[in-house]
Amino acid sequence: MEVDALTIYLVLSLPLSSDQFTTIGALSNPAHLNIRLLDAPMKLDPATLSFSTKPRRQRLLGTFSVSAGETMTAPTFKCATASYQTVELECSDSECVVDVTHVGYSAAGLFIWQSQTV
Repeated sequence: MEVDALTIYLVLSLPLSSDQFTTIGALSNPAHLNIRLLDAPMKLDPATLSFSTKPRRQRLLGTFSVSAGETMTAPTFKCATASYQTVELECSDSECVVDVTHVGYSAAGLFIWQSQTV
């Protein structure tokens, strides 16, 4: 049994359509997004982050197939308690287009849920 381990759940929720909180500029139907775990043992500074400074990819966690108005869950993975987990989303094919801006309080976006492993 692993001590001090967490199970991580990644959940992606996209709104159904554009409204006062959401602008769907473009979205493939469905869009196929790879989820990759990055090698980032500490908190990243968004002000200095770029394609040339981003952490290297550790492994592919899975692929989301997402459409507007849907919520998807990626395969779970385990990590140590009090560790930083950094993921990258990327289109998995050349036909993929995702341009969604969301502001407000409704549940939309990429969520990281965690639970203690017993």
